[in-house]
Amino acid sequence: MKLRKIFLTMLKLSACTFGGGYVILSMMRREFVEKEGALTAAELCDLTAIAQSAPGPLTVNAAFLVGHRLGGRRGALTAVAGAVLPPLAILSLASLGYEALAALAPVQAMLRFLRCAVAAIVLDVSWGLAKVQGRDLFALVLAGGGLAALVAGFNPALLILTGGLVGAARSLLPRLREKKA
Repeated sequence: MKLRKIFLTMLKLSACTFGGGYVILSMMRREFVEKEGALTAAELCDLTAIAQSAPGPLTVNAAFLVGHRLGGRRGALTAVAGAVLPPLAILSLASLGYEALAALAPVQAMLRFLRCAVAAIVLDVSWGLAKVQGRDLFALVLAGGGLAALVAGFNPALLILTGGLVGAARSLLPRLREKKA
């Protein structure tokens, strides 16, 4: 993909999504996988897993990885610029009158609606990622356990680290058994 297309696509996605990285992942899937065919669903799933485990905002990490995959270093920087500009502009403007606006009943109602919409989109993205991974019972149990641990108040960083270690062990153990045999 051309750098201009990467930038404009990320700019559009970032300007039109509210709710964080999981929301934009759904839109990225629609744009880069379904519409453009620039990535496969499996590639986006792998990039998402890496973006989630890296420190920093998911949107920026995903934009960096997708941009890098589509256009190398320049693509990564271009995608990040497109992803960061809209929130930067919106937050700068919103901060000017936040206190006055936040007290208004219509604004509070809109924010409650957006929370529900974001929750639905996060579930949609999770379901889409689960379909790409297939019907792996172990992965579903691990994901369910991780969600339960999160709800119970466990540290998300420790859950990510634990999930990564369990996944690595699950991947490496069969290889070690093959080498012994």
